[in-house]
Amino acid sequence: MTRCLQSFGLSLPMSRFERLTSTGWQFIRMGLHRLWIGRFLSQRNGGLFKSEANRSEALSSAKELALVYHRMNQLHLSSNMKDSNGLMMALSSVNLAEAAGSLMEPSNLIEIYLTAALRVKRNYPKVFQFFCRYYLSMAKQTSLKCSHVPSKFQWAFTPYGYRFLVTHRFRYESQTPETSVFSKLGNKADPLSYVLRDYREHLLEKAIQCLVGSGSSKNDVSKKSSSVKCTTKEPVKHTPESEASPSSSADEASDSVESERSFKGSQISDVLSYTELISHSMSIEKPIQFAEQVLLLKDGQKVLSDDRLAQWWCSLLSVAAYWLIGEDDAAEKLYSLIEKWPVEFTGLENNLPKSLFAAWNARKGLM
Repeated sequence: MTRCLQSFGLSLPMSRFERLTSTGWQFIRMGLHRLWIGRFLSQRNGGLFKSEANRSEALSSAKELALVYHRMNQLHLSSNMKDSNGLMMALSSVNLAEAAGSLMEPSNLIEIYLTAALRVKRNYPKVFQFFCRYYLSMAKQTSLKCSHVPSKFQWAFTPYGYRFLVTHRFRYESQTPETSVFSKLGNKADPLSYVLRDYREHLLEKAIQCLVGSGSSKNDVSKKSSSVKCTTKEPVKHTPESEASPSSSADEASDSVESERSFKGSQISDVLSYTELISHSMSIEKPIQFAEQVLLLKDGQKVLSDDRLAQWWCSLLSVAAYWLIGEDDAAEKLYSLIEKWPVEFTGLENNLPKSLFAAWNARKGLM
Protein backbone atom coordinates (compact mmCIF):
# COMPACT_ATOMS: atom_id res chain seq x y z
CA MET A 1 0.00 0.00 0.00
CA THR A 2 2.88 2.37 0.72
CA ARG A 3 4.19 1.77 -2.81
CA CYS A 4 0.75 2.64 -4.17
CA LEU A 5 0.97 5.99 -2.39
CA GLN A 6 4.46 6.55 -3.76
CA SER A 7 3.12 6.13 -7.30
CA PHE A 8 0.95 9.19 -6.59
CA GLY A 9 3.93 11.06 -5.16
CA LEU A 10 2.67 10.70 -1.58
CA SER A 11 3.88 9.05 1.61
CA LEU A 12 2.61 8.44 5.11
CA PRO A 13 3.47 11.01 7.81
CA MET A 14 6.41 9.92 9.92
CA SER A 15 6.86 12.49 12.69
CA ARG A 16 4.29 13.60 15.22
CA PHE A 17 4.18 17.09 13.69
CA GLU A 18 3.50 15.69 10.20
CA ARG A 19 0.72 13.51 11.56
CA LEU A 20 -0.86 16.42 13.39
CA THR A 21 -0.78 18.76 10.40
CA SER A 22 -1.98 16.09 7.94
CA THR A 23 -4.89 15.07 10.17
CA GLY A 24 -5.78 18.70 10.87
CA TRP A 25 -5.84 19.49 7.15
CA GLN A 26 -8.18 16.54 6.51
CA PHE A 27 -10.55 17.87 9.19
CA ILE A 28 -10.49 21.31 7.54
CA ARG A 29 -11.09 19.76 4.14
CA MET A 30 -14.03 17.77 5.50
CA GLY A 31 -15.53 20.99 6.90
CA LEU A 32 -15.03 22.88 3.65
CA HIS A 33 -16.71 20.12 1.69
CA ARG A 34 -19.88 20.67 3.74
CA LEU A 35 -19.87 24.30 2.58
CA TRP A 36 -20.54 25.62 -0.89
CA ILE A 37 -16.90 26.49 -1.55
CA GLY A 38 -15.73 22.95 -0.80
CA ARG A 39 -18.20 21.37 -3.20
CA PHE A 40 -17.37 24.00 -5.84
CA LEU A 41 -13.64 23.25 -5.70
CA SER A 42 -14.23 19.48 -5.63
CA GLN A 43 -16.23 19.67 -8.85
CA ARG A 44 -13.28 21.46 -10.45
CA ASN A 45 -10.60 19.11 -9.22
CA GLY A 46 -7.47 19.38 -11.34
CA GLY A 47 -7.68 23.13 -11.79
CA LEU A 48 -10.27 25.84 -12.31
CA PHE A 49 -9.35 26.47 -15.95
CA LYS A 50 -8.28 22.98 -17.03
CA SER A 51 -9.90 21.06 -19.85
CA GLU A 52 -12.52 18.40 -19.23
CA ALA A 53 -10.02 15.66 -20.10
CA ASN A 54 -7.54 16.84 -17.46
CA ARG A 55 -10.31 17.30 -14.92
CA SER A 56 -11.66 13.79 -15.56
CA GLU A 57 -8.15 12.38 -15.11
CA ALA A 58 -7.79 14.24 -11.82
CA LEU A 59 -11.13 12.89 -10.57
CA SER A 60 -10.12 9.38 -11.58
CA SER A 61 -6.88 9.77 -9.61
CA ALA A 62 -8.90 10.96 -6.59
CA LYS A 63 -11.05 7.85 -6.84
CA GLU A 64 -8.05 5.49 -6.99
CA LEU A 65 -6.29 7.29 -4.17
CA ALA A 66 -9.45 7.14 -2.03
CA LEU A 67 -9.56 3.37 -2.47
CA VAL A 68 -5.88 3.09 -1.57
CA TYR A 69 -6.39 5.03 1.67
CA HIS A 70 -9.53 2.99 2.36
CA ARG A 71 -7.71 -0.34 2.01
CA MET A 72 -4.94 0.94 4.24
CA ASN A 73 -7.51 2.01 6.80
CA GLN A 74 -9.09 -1.46 6.66
CA LEU A 75 -5.74 -3.19 7.23
CA HIS A 76 -4.89 -0.74 9.99
CA LEU A 77 -8.14 -1.49 11.84
CA SER A 78 -8.20 -5.25 11.33
CA SER A 79 -4.56 -5.71 12.38
CA ASN A 80 -4.83 -3.43 15.45
CA MET A 81 -1.78 -1.37 14.50
CA LYS A 82 -0.76 1.18 17.13
CA ASP A 83 0.62 3.96 14.93
CA SER A 84 -1.27 7.26 14.67
CA ASN A 85 -1.98 7.34 10.94
CA GLY A 86 -5.32 5.53 11.10
CA LEU A 87 -7.43 8.64 11.63
CA MET A 88 -5.70 10.49 8.82
CA MET A 89 -6.23 7.57 6.42
CA ALA A 90 -9.95 7.35 7.25
CA LEU A 91 -10.48 11.08 6.71
CA SER A 92 -8.44 11.03 3.50
CA SER A 93 -10.46 8.16 2.05
CA VAL A 94 -13.75 9.97 2.79
CA ASN A 95 -12.59 13.34 1.45
CA LEU A 96 -11.11 11.91 -1.74
CA ALA A 97 -14.14 9.68 -2.34
CA GLU A 98 -16.44 12.68 -2.06
CA ALA A 99 -14.13 14.68 -4.33
CA ALA A 100 -14.32 11.95 -6.97
CA GLY A 101 -18.07 12.54 -7.18
CA SER A 102 -19.98 10.39 -9.64
CA LEU A 103 -16.88 8.39 -10.59
CA MET A 104 -16.96 6.63 -7.21
CA GLU A 105 -19.23 3.57 -7.21
CA PRO A 106 -21.99 3.77 -4.57
CA SER A 107 -20.99 0.39 -3.08
CA ASN A 108 -17.41 1.58 -2.52
CA LEU A 109 -18.63 4.88 -1.05
CA ILE A 110 -20.96 3.04 1.36
CA GLU A 111 -18.10 0.82 2.48
CA ILE A 112 -15.83 3.83 3.00
CA TYR A 113 -18.44 5.57 5.16
CA LEU A 114 -19.10 2.45 7.25
CA THR A 115 -15.38 1.88 7.82
CA ALA A 116 -14.97 5.54 8.77
CA ALA A 117 -17.73 5.06 11.36
CA LEU A 118 -15.73 2.18 12.85
CA ARG A 119 -12.66 4.40 12.93
CA VAL A 120 -14.63 7.00 14.88
CA LYS A 121 -15.58 4.39 17.49
CA ARG A 122 -11.94 3.35 17.71
CA ASN A 123 -10.08 6.68 17.82
CA TYR A 124 -12.44 9.54 18.61
CA PRO A 125 -13.01 10.63 22.22
CA LYS A 126 -16.45 10.10 23.67
CA VAL A 127 -17.53 13.69 23.09
CA PHE A 128 -17.03 13.28 19.31
CA GLN A 129 -18.76 9.90 18.98
CA PHE A 130 -21.67 11.62 17.21
CA PHE A 131 -19.49 11.48 14.07
CA CYS A 132 -20.22 7.74 14.02
CA ARG A 133 -23.92 8.48 13.51
CA TYR A 134 -22.98 11.08 10.92
CA TYR A 135 -21.02 8.61 8.78
CA LEU A 136 -23.74 5.99 9.16
CA SER A 137 -26.32 8.51 7.98
CA MET A 138 -24.12 9.41 5.00
CA ALA A 139 -23.84 5.71 4.13
CA LYS A 140 -27.63 5.36 4.32
CA GLN A 141 -28.18 8.43 2.15
CA THR A 142 -25.81 6.97 -0.43
CA SER A 143 -27.71 3.67 -0.35
CA LEU A 144 -30.97 5.51 -1.08
CA LYS A 145 -29.48 7.04 -4.21
CA CYS A 146 -28.30 3.78 -5.78
CA SER A 147 -30.65 1.36 -7.54
CA HIS A 148 -29.47 -1.69 -5.61
CA VAL A 149 -27.73 -1.83 -2.22
CA PRO A 150 -25.25 -4.72 -1.88
CA SER A 151 -26.70 -7.33 0.45
CA LYS A 152 -23.59 -7.35 2.65
CA PHE A 153 -24.42 -3.77 3.72
CA GLN A 154 -28.22 -3.96 3.99
CA TRP A 155 -28.17 -5.24 7.58
CA ALA A 156 -26.44 -2.03 8.72
CA PHE A 157 -29.41 0.07 7.54
CA THR A 158 -32.04 -1.86 9.50
CA PRO A 159 -33.11 -0.27 12.82
CA TYR A 160 -31.60 -3.13 14.81
CA GLY A 161 -28.34 -3.15 12.84
CA TYR A 162 -27.97 0.62 13.12
CA ARG A 163 -28.49 0.50 16.88
CA PHE A 164 -25.96 -2.31 17.18
CA LEU A 165 -23.31 -0.36 15.25
CA VAL A 166 -23.83 2.73 17.37
CA THR A 167 -23.95 1.16 20.82
CA HIS A 168 -21.45 -1.72 20.71
CA ARG A 169 -17.67 -1.81 20.94
CA PHE A 170 -15.90 -4.15 18.57
CA ARG A 171 -12.83 -6.36 18.77
CA TYR A 172 -10.59 -7.24 15.88
CA GLU A 173 -8.11 -9.92 14.86
CA SER A 174 -5.56 -9.85 17.68
CA GLN A 175 -8.30 -10.07 20.33
CA THR A 176 -10.62 -12.74 18.94
CA PRO A 177 -10.15 -16.18 17.34
CA GLU A 178 -10.95 -16.56 13.65
CA THR A 179 -13.70 -19.13 14.25
CA SER A 180 -15.98 -19.44 17.27
CA VAL A 181 -18.67 -22.00 18.06
CA PHE A 182 -21.44 -19.85 16.64
CA SER A 183 -19.99 -17.88 13.74
CA LYS A 184 -17.09 -17.71 11.32
CA LEU A 185 -15.14 -14.73 10.11
CA GLY A 186 -15.54 -13.78 6.45
CA ASN A 187 -12.75 -11.54 5.18
CA LYS A 188 -9.86 -11.28 7.66
CA ALA A 189 -8.72 -7.97 6.20
CA ASP A 190 -12.10 -6.26 6.46
CA PRO A 191 -13.13 -4.80 9.86
CA LEU A 192 -16.78 -4.91 8.79
CA SER A 193 -16.49 -8.71 8.74
CA TYR A 194 -15.56 -8.68 12.43
CA VAL A 195 -18.52 -6.43 13.18
CA LEU A 196 -20.85 -8.65 11.18
CA ARG A 197 -19.67 -11.72 13.09
CA ASP A 198 -20.33 -9.96 16.42
CA TYR A 199 -23.75 -8.91 15.12
CA ARG A 200 -24.72 -12.48 14.23
CA GLU A 201 -23.50 -13.85 17.55
CA HIS A 202 -25.44 -11.13 19.36
CA LEU A 203 -28.63 -12.09 17.52
CA LEU A 204 -28.05 -15.78 18.23
CA GLU A 205 -27.63 -14.99 21.92
CA LYS A 206 -30.90 -13.06 21.94
CA ALA A 207 -32.70 -15.88 20.11
CA ILE A 208 -31.40 -18.48 22.56
CA GLN A 209 -32.50 -16.35 25.52
CA CYS A 210 -36.02 -16.11 24.13
CA LEU A 211 -36.14 -19.81 23.24
CA VAL A 212 -34.98 -20.91 26.69
CA GLY A 213 -37.26 -18.39 28.37
CA SER A 214 -40.32 -19.70 26.53
CA GLY A 215 -40.10 -22.88 28.57
CA SER A 216 -39.96 -21.09 31.93
CA SER A 217 -42.56 -19.31 33.97
CA LYS A 218 -43.20 -15.64 33.40
CA ASN A 219 -41.62 -14.53 36.67
CA ASP A 220 -38.48 -16.65 36.20
CA VAL A 221 -37.89 -15.33 32.71
CA SER A 222 -38.34 -11.70 33.70
CA LYS A 223 -35.60 -12.16 36.31
CA LYS A 224 -33.13 -14.08 34.13
CA SER A 225 -33.46 -12.19 30.84
CA SER A 226 -34.77 -8.72 31.53
CA SER A 227 -33.17 -7.44 28.31
CA VAL A 228 -35.51 -9.51 26.14
CA LYS A 229 -38.59 -7.44 25.38
CA CYS A 230 -41.74 -9.55 25.30
CA THR A 231 -45.31 -8.30 25.58
CA THR A 232 -47.22 -9.36 28.68
CA LYS A 233 -50.49 -8.38 30.27
CA GLU A 234 -50.73 -6.42 33.47
CA PRO A 235 -51.04 -8.63 36.57
CA VAL A 236 -54.47 -8.79 38.19
CA LYS A 237 -54.71 -6.84 41.45
CA HIS A 238 -56.14 -8.82 44.35
CA THR A 239 -58.82 -7.23 46.54
CA PRO A 240 -60.80 -8.61 49.47
CA GLU A 241 -63.87 -8.84 47.25
CA SER A 242 -62.06 -10.81 44.59
CA GLU A 243 -60.61 -13.22 47.11
CA ALA A 244 -64.09 -13.90 48.51
CA SER A 245 -65.63 -14.48 45.10
CA PRO A 246 -65.06 -17.93 43.49
CA SER A 247 -66.06 -16.61 40.09
CA SER A 248 -63.47 -13.82 40.24
CA SER A 249 -60.81 -16.34 41.26
CA ALA A 250 -61.65 -18.42 38.22
CA ASP A 251 -61.42 -15.34 36.02
CA GLU A 252 -58.04 -14.51 37.49
CA ALA A 253 -56.77 -18.04 36.84
CA SER A 254 -58.04 -17.83 33.26
CA ASP A 255 -56.36 -14.45 32.76
CA SER A 256 -53.12 -15.82 34.23
CA VAL A 257 -53.07 -18.77 31.84
CA GLU A 258 -53.87 -16.50 28.89
CA SER A 259 -51.15 -14.06 29.94
CA GLU A 260 -48.56 -16.83 30.18
CA ARG A 261 -49.51 -18.17 26.75
CA SER A 262 -49.24 -14.68 25.29
CA PHE A 263 -45.86 -14.24 26.95
CA LYS A 264 -44.48 -17.51 25.57
CA GLY A 265 -45.96 -16.88 22.13
CA SER A 266 -44.35 -13.47 21.92
CA GLN A 267 -40.99 -14.95 22.90
CA ILE A 268 -41.18 -17.57 20.16
CA SER A 269 -42.11 -14.82 17.73
CA ASP A 270 -38.99 -12.94 18.84
CA VAL A 271 -36.88 -16.03 18.12
CA LEU A 272 -38.09 -16.09 14.53
CA SER A 273 -37.52 -12.33 14.24
CA TYR A 274 -33.91 -12.69 15.38
CA THR A 275 -33.22 -15.63 13.05
CA GLU A 276 -34.75 -13.68 10.17
CA LEU A 277 -32.31 -10.83 10.86
CA ILE A 278 -29.44 -13.33 10.84
CA SER A 279 -30.57 -14.80 7.51
CA HIS A 280 -30.86 -11.29 6.11
CA SER A 281 -27.21 -10.62 6.96
CA MET A 282 -25.79 -13.83 5.49
CA SER A 283 -26.55 -13.71 1.79
CA ILE A 284 -23.90 -12.28 -0.55
CA GLU A 285 -24.21 -11.59 -4.25
CA LYS A 286 -20.70 -12.48 -5.39
CA PRO A 287 -17.71 -14.35 -3.92
CA ILE A 288 -15.67 -12.47 -1.33
CA GLN A 289 -11.94 -12.53 -1.95
CA PHE A 290 -9.92 -14.65 0.52
CA ALA A 291 -13.13 -16.04 2.11
CA GLU A 292 -14.93 -19.37 1.90
CA GLN A 293 -18.51 -19.40 0.65
CA VAL A 294 -21.30 -21.99 0.86
CA LEU A 295 -24.72 -22.24 -0.73
CA LEU A 296 -27.90 -21.75 1.25
CA LEU A 297 -31.57 -21.62 0.36
CA LYS A 298 -33.34 -18.29 0.72
CA ASP A 299 -36.89 -17.84 -0.53
CA GLY A 300 -36.53 -21.05 -2.51
CA GLN A 301 -33.39 -19.86 -4.32
CA LYS A 302 -29.74 -20.74 -3.87
CA VAL A 303 -27.55 -17.86 -2.75
CA LEU A 304 -24.02 -17.55 -1.43
CA SER A 305 -23.29 -17.34 2.28
CA ASP A 306 -19.96 -16.63 3.95
CA ASP A 307 -20.85 -18.10 7.38
CA ARG A 308 -21.85 -21.77 7.51
CA LEU A 309 -21.79 -21.86 11.33
CA ALA A 310 -24.29 -19.01 11.79
CA GLN A 311 -26.45 -20.56 9.08
CA TRP A 312 -26.55 -23.90 10.95
CA TRP A 313 -27.42 -22.32 14.31
CA CYS A 314 -30.01 -20.06 12.70
CA SER A 315 -31.71 -23.07 11.08
CA LEU A 316 -31.63 -25.07 14.32
CA LEU A 317 -33.20 -22.29 16.39
CA SER A 318 -35.82 -21.63 13.72
CA VAL A 319 -36.83 -25.29 13.67
CA ALA A 320 -37.16 -25.32 17.46
CA ALA A 321 -39.38 -22.22 17.33
CA TYR A 322 -41.54 -23.68 14.54
CA TRP A 323 -41.99 -26.88 16.54
CA LEU A 324 -43.17 -24.93 19.58
CA ILE A 325 -45.87 -23.12 17.60
CA GLY A 326 -46.88 -26.23 15.65
CA GLU A 327 -45.58 -25.15 12.24
CA ASP A 328 -44.10 -28.55 11.34
CA ASP A 329 -44.19 -27.92 7.57
CA ALA A 330 -42.12 -24.75 7.88
CA ALA A 331 -39.65 -26.55 10.15
CA GLU A 332 -39.27 -29.43 7.70
CA LYS A 333 -38.01 -27.07 4.99
CA LEU A 334 -34.93 -26.34 7.14
CA TYR A 335 -34.00 -29.96 7.88
CA SER A 336 -31.54 -30.16 4.99
CA LEU A 337 -29.56 -27.18 6.31
CA ILE A 338 -29.21 -28.81 9.74
CA GLU A 339 -28.22 -32.18 8.31
CA LYS A 340 -25.22 -30.58 6.58
CA TRP A 341 -22.79 -30.81 9.49
CA PRO A 342 -20.27 -27.92 9.32
CA VAL A 343 -16.67 -29.07 9.01
CA GLU A 344 -15.70 -26.42 11.60
CA PHE A 345 -17.41 -28.56 14.28
CA THR A 346 -15.03 -31.45 13.62
CA GLY A 347 -12.50 -31.74 16.42
CA LEU A 348 -14.24 -29.03 18.42
CA GLU A 349 -13.81 -29.41 22.18
CA ASN A 350 -17.21 -27.87 22.88
CA ASN A 351 -19.83 -30.65 22.73
CA LEU A 352 -22.84 -28.31 22.65
CA PRO A 353 -23.41 -28.58 18.85
CA LYS A 354 -23.21 -32.41 18.97
CA SER A 355 -25.63 -32.57 21.89
CA LEU A 356 -28.17 -30.32 20.20
CA PHE A 357 -27.80 -32.18 16.92
CA ALA A 358 -28.52 -35.47 18.71
CA ALA A 359 -31.53 -33.89 20.44
CA TRP A 360 -32.81 -32.60 17.11
CA ASN A 361 -32.46 -36.06 15.55
CA ALA A 362 -34.31 -37.65 18.49
CA ARG A 363 -37.14 -35.10 18.34
CA LYS A 364 -37.45 -35.48 14.58
CA GLY A 365 -37.62 -39.27 14.93
CA LEU A 366 -40.61 -39.00 17.28
CA MET A 367 -42.67 -37.00 14.79
